[in-house]
Amino acid sequence: AQYELERFRDQAVRDDYKPAIAEAYKQLGHIYRTKSLYDAAIESYIKSIELAEQNGMKEVDTSYLYLQLGELYTQQLKFDKADEALRASEKSILLPEHIWRTRIAQANLAAMRGDFESAEEQVREIREKNGGYVSENKIREIELTIYKGLRNFRKTLEIVNKQLTNYELTKD
Repeated sequence: AQYELERFRDQAVRDDYKPAIAEAYKQLGHIYRTKSLYDAAIESYIKSIELAEQNGMKEVDTSYLYLQLGELYTQQLKFDKADEALRASEKSILLPEHIWRTRIAQANLAAMRGDFESAEEQVREIREKNGGYVSENKIREIELTIYKGLRNFRKTLEIVNKQLTNYELTKD
């Protein structure tokens, strides 16, 4: 898939078809992320964002690309860069319901930073107001980070057991 995407990107570059170039960089970023090549993924997402913004391409969801950057920077413990990317994600949202994917990433960032009080407050708000746009599994993932950080292993185990129960019921 990576090889084919690189060929696709190269052809789009030769044709100077910017939407296809931006899409190729986005998809390459996903492949690199899957392969745990986080720096390469970040570079690809940045190239896609730059191309979209410099050329006013409204068909490219830069909010989603900034979200990907924020999540990768959070994984790498580059919290200032993660915060900057997530703020950019929030500013460039195309649809109102997309705010929730950014809010999830912001809550995760707070939890990873060790700001558990803020993370818990954000999780409460997400749970109360998301209108079904955020899965309970996503919320529980953040709660796991919070409770592990707080060393509340009883609550951590409760969440893990809920997740396992869901798996047993759905095999998903």
